[in-house]
Amino acid sequence: SAGKSTKPPVQNVAHVLIDKDGSVRLKTPNGEQAVTLQELGLAAASWQSGQPEDSAVMIQADKALPYETVVNAMGELQKAGVKRVALGVKSAAGK
Repeated sequence: SAGKSTKPPVQNVAHVLIDKDGSVRLKTPNGEQAVTLQELGLAAASWQSGQPEDSAVMIQADKALPYETVVNAMGELQKAGVKRVALGVKSAAGK
């Protein structure tokens, strides 16, 4: 169907999960690991370096978090050279 956008293949997306307590996890098709905000950029860049060019990293943060937390995560990803960063919102009820 022409004109409809399609989601990128799941294997090309890593998720940065930031919980309401501020804890950070990097979830890739190979598994999930807890990281500090300072470790996030290097961990995501390391994953992305072995992926196709169209791979992306999606930040999913609890909506109760201060916006600054999300901005800091984006900054760490950008400093490490991660390309194609997307934002998502995680409801307080869901994981």
